[in-house]
Amino acid sequence: MRWRGGWRVSVVVLMLILLTWPAGVALGMSRARRVEVFYQAQRAYEQGVELAGTDMERAEQLLREASNGFQALVDDGVVNGRLYYNLGNAYLRLKEVGLAILYYRRAGRLMPDDGRLAEGLRVARSVRRNDIPVTGQTALIHALLFWHYGSTLGGRAWAGIVVYMLFWMGAIGATFVPHPTWRYVLVVLLVVWVSLGVSVAASAYAAEHRHEGVIVADEVVANKDPGLGGSPAFEEKLHQGVEFELVGRTGRWYHIQLPNGKSGWIPQEAAELI
Repeated sequence: MRWRGGWRVSVVVLMLILLTWPAGVALGMSRARRVEVFYQAQRAYEQGVELAGTDMERAEQLLREASNGFQALVDDGVVNGRLYYNLGNAYLRLKEVGLAILYYRRAGRLMPDDGRLAEGLRVARSVRRNDIPVTGQTALIHALLFWHYGSTLGGRAWAGIVVYMLFWMGAIGATFVPHPTWRYVLVVLLVVWVSLGVSVAASAYAAEHRHEGVIVADEVVANKDPGLGGSPAFEEKLHQGVEFELVGRTGRWYHIQLPNGKSGWIPQEAAELI
């Protein structure tokens, strides 16, 4: 697993944010204390990675120390994509796949075009125990709108800006050099621009209103109805790392829908919302 490349950049960026973050927020950790906690966690992570091949027990202790430090900053109110990414790395090395995916997904909302983050999320998803592919109507929609689901929000936004500029350049060109071909070119550019605009708006709306989550426990039984003692909704149990969409809740029970379209009820404590 490759997470060390670019670590220094993460340290510099996060240090600047921690130093300038207002003191007395959330649990009241001072700026100086936040920097100290982050530095200690970062050093523990680096040492844990170095010892992973020679002293697994000590490496695990150091990685646990790192994850506790990063988590303390999160609990104190620090909202930062690099911090979430580093915490995801620590949890993944501790084989806590559910929490790793959770923090990678949270980081993705703050830095959606980061290549190292995408690689970490890919690795985490590849080692989870449940393999639940997208099927049915959802799979058809993903296939038809592959360009929407297979690209980043930032990439589509920039593409929309480029197409918008090309449209107006074409309109100017059609004014000075009239030709029937311009009409078809402009129509195509307009359709592409509108499609990209709708795609970006849909993604922004989903990020604001669609609630998703991750299973963070093993041996989770999803029931057909909320409450203990109900009949199982699925044949197999759910394990940490399974991602879902939240479609409802009752008391301390989440009604979830899996990528294959199946739904069931799970205890709230077995999952975390992104």
